[in-house]
Amino acid sequence: MNILWISGSWDGGERGLIAHTIAGLWQDLGHRLTYWPLSAPRDFVPGGMAEVLDPPAGRGLAARLQFLGQLRRGARTFDAVLVEQDLATEFQVAEVLLGLRSRPLLCLLAHYPLGYYLAGRGEHNIARERKLAGRLLPRFDRVLALAPSVAADLSEHFGVPRERVRRMPWPAPPQASRRPDPGAAVAVVGHITPMKGVEGLLRILADLPGPHPAPRVHLFGGGNGIPSARNTARDLGIPVDVHPLAPGVAEDLAARANLFYGPQWLDGTGFDYVTAAAAGLPLAGLAAPTAPAEILLHGTMGRLAGLGEPAESGRHLAELIADPRVHRGFQRAASLLYGRHAPGRVKDLWAAVWPPEA
Repeated sequence: MNILWISGSWDGGERGLIAHTIAGLWQDLGHRLTYWPLSAPRDFVPGGMAEVLDPPAGRGLAARLQFLGQLRRGARTFDAVLVEQDLATEFQVAEVLLGLRSRPLLCLLAHYPLGYYLAGRGEHNIARERKLAGRLLPRFDRVLALAPSVAADLSEHFGVPRERVRRMPWPAPPQASRRPDPGAAVAVVGHITPMKGVEGLLRILADLPGPHPAPRVHLFGGGNGIPSARNTARDLGIPVDVHPLAPGVAEDLAARANLFYGPQWLDGTGFDYVTAAAAGLPLAGLAAPTAPAEILLHGTMGRLAGLGEPAESGRHLAELIADPRVHRGFQRAASLLYGRHAPGRVKDLWAAVWPPEA
């Protein structure tokens, strides 16, 4: 298969890390992938891409028209077009391809439960997106949903036919070569925005119950929430280090952190939990809708606190920091989670996405 992969948002490297393992797996299966990033700069190009196209020049309407024109002219040279979900790019791509007389397969890589995400932005802000989603998403040939709740949401609330939606566990990065020891260094992974909830985590760490080592926070990713998080950390006296997301993130996590925390109140893929599991970190976080509860089996494979329950989160973090037995137990649970997402385990599912005769 000759596949065009269109990436609209970078999300601090989160989209690139997700693309990296998927594209590498498809490349090993003999597919040819062309990566088209629509925003720049980007810290790295996902592996597995045979070619990388230049992003549209300029900004605003001129860049959008350039992109749509190039897509219309070049789409027929590909067997399939895969577009990442970001509430803008997928609609533009669909409107172009669905208007062609002959066209490649139109596929969506779905990252989050759209209904929750739209509700979080406020209904008065998303009327147009909701209308476009209901009109265009059911016409995609395939939707690859990175969590079961994402698949269910698109079918139940946006009319995507169930037979076109595939639940696809994200192929995790390779396991880290070392096993982190107990300690008080906490890692957060992903797009650092106000929605990520880092400032709430910092306040929880500042009020941890009982004696414990001074916590340190490592933020792996980029985003507009970093300056505010730094200011809050300074006010609370908590050291914070920021690191870029890159394909070797599992090794970096294992070298710098002792445990992982997912503070976000809304989540989609749970990719950050899987990445931390690859690093051998015990997992804790908020029971955000909906991926953490799904992939952690409602708290069996990691500690989950209810939304709006900072005291509960504090108890979980204090226990993981102070008790080596609890740390080791949830470290083993994280290893089981990794096994469910190991590339060898999910390879056949990703191989089955494309027709064997292509």
